[in-house]
Amino acid sequence: MYKTNLTKFEEIQEMMEKFNDLSVEYEKVLHSRYEYMSDYRNEYTKLLRTINDLKARLYKEIDNDEEVKEVKEGIIKAFEKQIRRYTELSKEEAYTDYQKEINALEYALNIVKKAKDKRFVEDAITELENSKVESNQMNDLLELIKRNDSEEEEKIKSIIMIINAAEEDYLSGFKAYREACENKEEVFEAFDDIFNLLINLGYEYEASILARGLPDLEEQRKERPDPEELLDVLKPIKSAGLEYWKSNRTNAFAYDYNIAFAREVSYTRRALLEDREYIGTKNAFERLNAAYDNLKGYMEEKYTQLGGTPYNHHGHLDRQKNK
Repeated sequence: MYKTNLTKFEEIQEMMEKFNDLSVEYEKVLHSRYEYMSDYRNEYTKLLRTINDLKARLYKEIDNDEEVKEVKEGIIKAFEKQIRRYTELSKEEAYTDYQKEINALEYALNIVKKAKDKRFVEDAITELENSKVESNQMNDLLELIKRNDSEEEEKIKSIIMIINAAEEDYLSGFKAYREACENKEEVFEAFDDIFNLLINLGYEYEASILARGLPDLEEQRKERPDPEELLDVLKPIKSAGLEYWKSNRTNAFAYDYNIAFAREVSYTRRALLEDREYIGTKNAFERLNAAYDNLKGYMEEKYTQLGGTPYNHHGHLDRQKNK
């Protein structure tokens, strides 16, 4: 069926009325999302910072050579001082023998200077305890050496590998985090599993670090509205058969306005298909309506049926708006 530019405009007019009615609610939901985005971003930043702190803490657990060295130096000084003191006491107190304490301290001192294996340190602690010599510093050293134990190191490396995988999946960027949350991917559950793993392996302090950064599971997410209804209404101009016929008159611009409007229809559809946020979508809607207003204004000015006065219209004819 042949369509005039006027009938095409009437279809465009009906299409735009429906589109604008629907777009009000769509834009409203996007605006609500836009206001929530700052909270979303803060949530992402907090979790990312927490993960970095957690990994730094875990890496420190398996890279504590400087800390071990510092503790050892403190123990050596303390034990050498104690040995001198017991030696002096042995000279001063003729009836008290401090050789047992001195032997235990010298044995422990030798272990501290030479051995890194926790079994030797444990033996030295036993010797000191049997000799009634304070061994708190040796216990601290033992804990540090345990961190460097190959089994413990492999355990921590496994935890870090799991953390890195979750970070790559959900925290590679704010957009990735937001989309994962919106697509119902188990973001919270992934990091909650890491929390439980830390607890089960005895890393309570590290688990407490992670707990402070976990997102609120009860937080109501502002989900994206579905654009399908808008896309169904806003048809591409050319494929819908709504592209104007060109006029041979040099001062007829209906076709130009129609083509400009068609471009904005295409731009708006693209914005909807690309799931643009509030600002991008709002700009697309405004551009679309500006192009439509230009087309509508021209049609109402130049078409008698719409109340306009075409270039060859004679004043003695009544103008009637087509109903």
